[in-house]
Amino acid sequence: MIKLSPREQEVLTLYVQHGRLKPVAEALGVSVSTVKAQKRTLMKKLDAGNSTEMTTTAIKRGLVDLK
Repeated sequence: MIKLSPREQEVLTLYVQHGRLKPVAEALGVSVSTVKAQKRTLMKKLDAGNSTEMTTTAIKRGLVDLK
């Protein structure tokens, strides 16, 4: 089972919804570079080689609620 912090969960959900770093950063009130670093961590945890794979894996494993 993949353990995500509440912030990682938030970043992942927003990234899946928006598909870009800038809207996630704006929603969280942080810099794009901060979100980029968090995304790298998420990709490692999800064993994803790219953003599409990260998104697909998150959806398949039920890690994000798309409602």
